Amino acid sequence: MSKRSARKSTKDAPPLATASRAEREAMAATQAIVTNQIVINAFVRAAGALGQSDPWALMGRAGLSLTQLAADREGVYTGPKFDQLPNISTGERTALLAALEQLTNDQRPAPPPAVGGSLRFNEVLRNTPMPPDAAHAIPQPPSDNSASGRMMVRIWGQYGGLLSKVGEVLNVDPALAAGVLAVESGGRAFSPSGSMIIRFEAHVFYNLWGRNNQALFDRYFRFDATSPWRGETHQWRPAEDAEWRSVHAGQDGEWQAFSFARVYCNDDAAKLSISMGAPQIMGFNHTTVGYGTVQAMFQAFANDARAQLTSLFRFMEVNGLVENVRTGDYLSFARVYNGPGQADYYAGLIREYVAAFASVKSGVGRGLVQPGSPTPRSPQPATGTGRSLKEDDPELYAAWSKHIQQGFANNQTMFSQVLNAFLNPYWTTV
Repeated sequence: MSKRSARKSTKDAPPLATASRAEREAMAATQAIVTNQIVINAFVRAAGALGQSDPWALMGRAGLSLTQLAADREGVYTGPKFDQLPNISTGERTALLAALEQLTNDQRPAPPPAVGGSLRFNEVLRNTPMPPDAAHAIPQPPSDNSASGRMMVRIWGQYGGLLSKVGEVLNVDPALAAGVLAVESGGRAFSPSGSMIIRFEAHVFYNLWGRNNQALFDRYFRFDATSPWRGETHQWRPAEDAEWRSVHAGQDGEWQAFSFARVYCNDDAAKLSISMGAPQIMGFNHTTVGYGTVQAMFQAFANDARAQLTSLFRFMEVNGLVENVRTGDYLSFARVYNGPGQADYYAGLIREYVAAFASVKSGVGRGLVQPGSPTPRSPQPATGTGRSLKEDDPELYAAWSKHIQQGFANNQTMFSQVLNAFLNPYWTTV
């Protein structure tokens, strides 16, 4: 059966033969490390994303046997390549490729080092542990119970060590970096499924690829050209007779649209058109943040939160934004980092989170972190009476102490999950 006759929508769906040789080789290399269990999981996830209640029906139509795959779950999958599975539609194939991409993120080789390593904080970054050390990981109890305060507690608990170290070297307030992470991604580098947080910008993809492939782009993507940054107008569809769907329908939606653009249009252009990870840096900034190609940036960000966070500081330094951070000029920062279209909006959000940060991390106000500043001997909150909190208010001290202990427990849980994510593929291979 030909690839064309295997599709539900055959009239104008782009054939996979349009994929470049490099794209095919990359897909083949990825599939070479896929286990039978990952294939099973990919069908389950794809069927769920498509609203199909029976993933095994999809698997059966594709010519695969659940019984055979489950008989050797940890064995390497040796069946047909995903781009060659018969009797499934373009949308189903796209959902499968997106699921496969997500499920194999933690099995890829270590990311290549960034190029252009002359920036003066590189050595500090390499030597700062993740999760952060205890001295920087303990936040003060927020002065209120606001959503922004709670988010900054979580972000500081995850990345405080790294943000503080770089803040000291660059003589900038780490509150700005924490605020940017909060605004861009809620401080999350990866989704619960383990895939990198992304945002596929349809208008950028149009500028980089669609403008020269207008007819094909218009069949599968659309947005409001008068206000291209308005994400609610970004839509895509996996086939010409399919319903239009929002690109920004959660991470599943982002990954499905992105995977379709990669496989059926152009891989490089698709990766250049996504914002990646916790700081949401666009792929077209790969040279700015120290990567020779967008492929190298994508691989590094997909594997390592450290690569994501250090790129935020590289972007700031290369684009001359350090002085804006030092002076609290968030509007100028937002014009460069987020673009001029909604600079006031983003500057306001960053300002809100920076203010919340001041109630989370003792001693960190706007521009107050200086190189060599001594670390307080005790993280206890000051009472203003000259006495310790334990002496002044034992009940409050007990509640605060319990909060800190819970923070340590949460950090240990996070560390264990990260460790397992690295070790499980190793034991599977062994």
